[in-house]
Amino acid sequence: MIQFLLNQELRSEHALDPNLTVLNYLREHVGKPGTKEGCASGDCGACTVVVGELHRDDSGVEQIRYRSLNSCLTFVSSLHGKQLISVEDLKHQGQLHSVQQAMVECHGSQCGFCTPGFVMSLFALQKNSDSPDSRKAHEALAGNLCRCTGYRPILAAAEQACCNKPQDQFDSRQAQTIARLKAIAPTQTGELNSGDKRCLVPLTVADLADLYDAYPQARLLAGGTDLALEVTQFHRTLPVMIYVGNIDEMKRIESFDDRLEIGAAAPLRLLQRPAPGLPGLRRTAAAVCLPADPQPGHPGWQYRQRLADWRFTAVADRPGRADRAVQGQHPAHPGAGRLLHRLPCYRPARQRIHRKNHRAQGPRAVSCVQGVQASGR
Repeated sequence: MIQFLLNQELRSEHALDPNLTVLNYLREHVGKPGTKEGCASGDCGACTVVVGELHRDDSGVEQIRYRSLNSCLTFVSSLHGKQLISVEDLKHQGQLHSVQQAMVECHGSQCGFCTPGFVMSLFALQKNSDSPDSRKAHEALAGNLCRCTGYRPILAAAEQACCNKPQDQFDSRQAQTIARLKAIAPTQTGELNSGDKRCLVPLTVADLADLYDAYPQARLLAGGTDLALEVTQFHRTLPVMIYVGNIDEMKRIESFDDRLEIGAAAPLRLLQRPAPGLPGLRRTAAAVCLPADPQPGHPGWQYRQRLADWRFTAVADRPGRADRAVQGQHPAHPGAGRLLHRLPCYRPARQRIHRKNHRAQGPRAVSCVQGVQASGR
């Protein structure tokens, strides 16, 4: 069984299909159709929801950390012990939430299909920001696409929402929500089992090792940005999954004299924070370098990218490969980070690559400004 809060409602699920996404759970099982499906591949952001989970800040105070995610790529099993907030939960006592009101007053919506996703991204931004910050606003909205309004009024709504932060129902209920999340905090391995499919949710590396030994055919699930596509795009069935997102040991980044260890469940945002003895890793405006006309053996398949003082080498050994093996090396720590991560290498709509005018060119940088490619036209 898994347990989570649907806003303030306790949900206990044990027989759901483990291949069910949060998007379809909201729309088909609990009657909340405000969350939209746009692409079912994590590119457009129309399906954005917010998840709240317990977190201790630097002073040791327990708080709720809110983060936005794509519900179309998130399986329900990953909600174990957390709070799920959808766009329907923001309006309170007949009044729009301040982020919804900002979208109205700044004329940030036109056709409206993408609006719920933008609203939820703005809600997470407001909860995680103490003051207006253009860089944070661009970062928070980078995963949301709008094809009719344009981004200027939406960014204006982001600024207004972060300037005007009246206390909302989530603030007034924070102590109650923390107590309820503590009450449902997982203490043993959770499971969703529909009979022919199952997903296991261990809490420790030892539990994971035992489960993986018992189910060697199981697919390991972390963020789901790759694995969920097998369900949403290829319509395959995943009979056994093991979700590693609740294992604290696998959500850390640790530095040693000769290496940097990144847990398989560590979010990429942690790479932007400085680690003891090592500089923080920051993204640059150059999103990725790709060959204009990819061919096996083309030099563009090996490209280097410099972020802060780190050098990353990404190598793809064949066209169409779904990911890149990313290696990193720091001048002061030559052995650190032999293999850092495997990153998905998709080309979302907001990074449209127009090749027809660049057939004769080698690798080129794709710069993204406000989520739209700035070069290539």
